[in-house]
Amino acid sequence: MIEEKVELEAGSAPESKLWRGGPSQILNFWVYVGNALLGLLMIVAGVGLNVLMPDSLWGYYLMPLALLPMVHAGWSWLVLSAQTYELSSQRIRFKSGVLARRTDDLELYRVRDLTIEQPLVYRMLGLGNLVMETSDRSHPRMVIPAVPEPQALLDMVRENVEERRRVTRTREVDFDGGDEVA
Repeated sequence: MIEEKVELEAGSAPESKLWRGGPSQILNFWVYVGNALLGLLMIVAGVGLNVLMPDSLWGYYLMPLALLPMVHAGWSWLVLSAQTYELSSQRIRFKSGVLARRTDDLELYRVRDLTIEQPLVYRMLGLGNLVMETSDRSHPRMVIPAVPEPQALLDMVRENVEERRRVTRTREVDFDGGDEVA
């Protein structure tokens, strides 16, 4: 049995999970529409070929190909479903990948600015993108796309960013760089 010890910083509480979610399938809307139309077109073409050329087998060969757009739509659904974001009291963890998995962590004290983007369709559906500008080199801008109740998530992230900065005694310093000292 492997025992894992977590060393706590002075005055900090153990890491706790606060939120878990992923993007809405609305991101795949046009993929689904396009694949449905392509599949329907292939079926109509197959039936049309059978009617126009009854002695030919081309129509029968074309109709099973109508399954390919359905496979593509299913794969798109699976790829988006495999994307998960986990917010804890110390970090945001992003997992992606169906066959091969990738996990990225962003420490909360590195978040510099938070923004919500809500295009019209997202607003009508109660969704939004949470955009985080960070000081992290590998993730200078991290977007959690098409999540429900984005304002509640932003408030949760902001509250925990401030707490992590307080615990780690992290301060952000902005340099203007325009004036020279004589």
